[in-house]
Amino acid sequence: MKTAYSYIRFSSSRQADGDSIRRQTELARAYAAKNKLDLQDVSISDFGVSAFRGSNATEGALGTFLRLVDEGKINSNCYLLIESFDRLSRQAVEDALSLLLNVVKRGITIVTLADEHVYKRGELDMTKLILSIVTMSRANEESEMKSQRTSAAWNKARIDALNGIKIKNSRIPDWLEWNEDKTNFVVLQGAEKVIQRIFELSASGLGIEIIAKRLNVEGLKTFKQQKEWRSSGVSSLLRNRALIGEFQFKQRNESGKRIAVGEPILNYYPNVVSKQLFWEVQQGMDLRNKRGSGNRTGKFTNLFTGLIRCGECGAAVVTSSQTTKTPQGYLKCTVRCESKARMNYKYTEPQVLSALSSLQSVIDKYRTPVSDETASLKLEIRALNEQVITLESLLNKAFTPRIAEKLQDTELQLANAKERLKTELQQAVIQQNREHIILGLEPLDSVDNRRLFNSKLRTVIDKIEMIEHPYKQGSALVYFVNNLPVMEQHFTKLKGAHGTESEVYEVYQNDVPTYLGRTSSKKPLELIIDNVGNDSLFELI
Repeated sequence: MKTAYSYIRFSSSRQADGDSIRRQTELARAYAAKNKLDLQDVSISDFGVSAFRGSNATEGALGTFLRLVDEGKINSNCYLLIESFDRLSRQAVEDALSLLLNVVKRGITIVTLADEHVYKRGELDMTKLILSIVTMSRANEESEMKSQRTSAAWNKARIDALNGIKIKNSRIPDWLEWNEDKTNFVVLQGAEKVIQRIFELSASGLGIEIIAKRLNVEGLKTFKQQKEWRSSGVSSLLRNRALIGEFQFKQRNESGKRIAVGEPILNYYPNVVSKQLFWEVQQGMDLRNKRGSGNRTGKFTNLFTGLIRCGECGAAVVTSSQTTKTPQGYLKCTVRCESKARMNYKYTEPQVLSALSSLQSVIDKYRTPVSDETASLKLEIRALNEQVITLESLLNKAFTPRIAEKLQDTELQLANAKERLKTELQQAVIQQNREHIILGLEPLDSVDNRRLFNSKLRTVIDKIEMIEHPYKQGSALVYFVNNLPVMEQHFTKLKGAHGTESEVYEVYQNDVPTYLGRTSSKKPLELIIDNVGNDSLFELI
């Protein structure tokens, strides 16, 4: 008994809900039973894959089947059952015919179930071959016409969207629904509250896994499906620019992957979160992805997780070797390189906090002040620039008064946004020397508070390197901002007592570090007094 395989294909995933799979499957079963073929239980399936570009024969299941035949893993002396030739290929006639002949040359017998025509090596009938060519030509013409109609409809929908007309057949975000006359979108009841909660938790420094768990504990469900939250859903929502009103057109490329085409359309959806909050969350997530999100579970013992690196090898520094005497452990290099730097965490944390809170102005000298409004304006300007380019392109293809009016309006919005950004930057420069991110005053008595502080600290400084003391026995920390060392803290043991003390220096590039004061595990930072008799330039917090 000869082996037979059923090849089922449809180009649109929507056909999966229709009759296509059942019809093709039953045709294959009936033919196999009638001709005493051993039909394999597992069919060769390309669901939602188009044959117009031939991707089913190269990247799809059909291509995999042919490769297995070539490798000898499937016997070539078998039958391939297809509903009709348009399931096999909808390419141009020469390409479709070449595919047919290449399959038959392998020894595979093709059967078109709609007419029960058989195509077998050495037994190709000229009449059937001519009929197959006619079928191939018709299928290609239909696909070409469909492609042109789809492209025209897609371009019209894009122009309509630019003019504020909502697209009826597009999938809308889960937190939205159509209004009664289906002319605009409205936010689902309760969805805005959930979204705001998610963004607030992320802005406070929590990672996506913890946010998902927190939402489930609070009994908050996903929008339409009313299911529990998962980290992937939280991450997708936090990155979704539809929340600030943007709509992005997408098309499938030749490999079937959906890619963005043109620039996002602004103010298409209702704004659910402010651009300032959205941008703040994006920055926080990027920083956590770049430097590590810190301890996700446990007690968050190391307040500086994700920040401290070994100055010798660059590896992460973690707390280890906890004992009853050192319950919080020692800060050590994870790869145990040649560096001898190590620090008792119990004594280190309060002194680092003391130095950070009192020396914030040192960090501010190197940190570029970017307010939420500045970041939001930069985002808006980039989007408006791209929209102008898109509108100009559409106008060149087909002039319409509506597009011309939209282009003029967008150019005006762009000019206004640039002017507002200029004003905002000027104000930021004025306020740079008096605006400080206050570190060290936050309560640190809970895991959430410690995690929040860690997230806040990682937005202020790039990293902290742990090195051996420059000229004494002990260790030191070097603080980096904008990849420049801005501050050093040298630790040594207290004489005749348990604990450590440190000397704090401001670091100038290519200059001798400036001594600022000292700390100890017994008392807070003591700052020096300048020659005029005033307090140090660094305000005590």
